[in-house]
Amino acid sequence: MSTLLDRVKELCKAHNITQGELEKRLGISSGASSKWAKSTPNAKLLHDLSDFFQVSSEYLITGQNFSQSNKHQLILDEEAYAVLEELKTRPEMRTLFSVSRNATTEDILKTVKIIEALKGVD
Repeated sequence: MSTLLDRVKELCKAHNITQGELEKRLGISSGASSKWAKSTPNAKLLHDLSDFFQVSSEYLITGQNFSQSNKHQLILDEEAYAVLEELKTRPEMRTLFSVSRNATTEDILKTVKIIEALKGVD
């Protein structure tokens, strides 16, 4: 059974950062994340983690991709992460990424529908 720490390690790897870098970005003490193997961080830190990785708190805690309230957890494969990382380096894409940080689940699902419709136009 995987722990919160296991999921954080996977997410760090997917985002190409170390746990130490994550701790610095979240403003927590060095080595604090290692405690997550046995305990869950406080609600604010859990929220900050889910916001940073753009995943649900439920996913961080349980590893499940869907909550009972039908909020969908989107998980990208490695190729998609690589494309996103490349796009983040392009100045004209910075606005897209800054706006997407505040996107709701509804916004994301609408965007997916638009992309699927555009793909059908090929």
